[in-house]
Amino acid sequence: MKPDAPREDPWSTAKALARATPECCEFFESPPVRTVLTPAYRLAVLDLNDPRIAAGHAASLRALSELKALLEISGASLLVVLIPTKETVFADPAEEASPVRKRLIAMEARVWRDTKKSLNREGIAFADALPELRKALAEGRSPYPEGTDGHPNADGHAAIAAAASTAVKAGRHPSPEP
Repeated sequence: MKPDAPREDPWSTAKALARATPECCEFFESPPVRTVLTPAYRLAVLDLNDPRIAAGHAASLRALSELKALLEISGASLLVVLIPTKETVFADPAEEASPVRKRLIAMEARVWRDTKKSLNREGIAFADALPELRKALAEGRSPYPEGTDGHPNADGHAAIAAAASTAVKAGRHPSPEP
């Protein structure tokens, strides 16, 4: 691109991608918040019906238990921060979602339920970032970029930090039992 050429609007580019690839992208637009969701991409790594994913999830939970034991030996403690997918943060029960997005949201709920159950059983403190991320969204601040990137932006990181801070100050996880 020439230095003096006009730049394309990033949102127009993101929307065009979502329209061109509806099998993998969906756009969310509720001014002032807008973004592109990629539920099929996220489901691929959260589908506990896939033995590889289930084995990885179980291994992660065992690793957290082992890490807690190692930290306790040194007098330190562990706080796990649970960060949901962008698709779960943007989920609205009143909104019509695609079949793959519905499946992702249901599977992710199962992952978090199983994770919280394991963390509670092992006595591992955790902070659930979902309420703070949704709070930012409800206040009109998108915690994620407009495009397909599923990583939090500055508002998202601030929301995650607020959830972690609340848990640290409370000395335990602030969420009710799953």
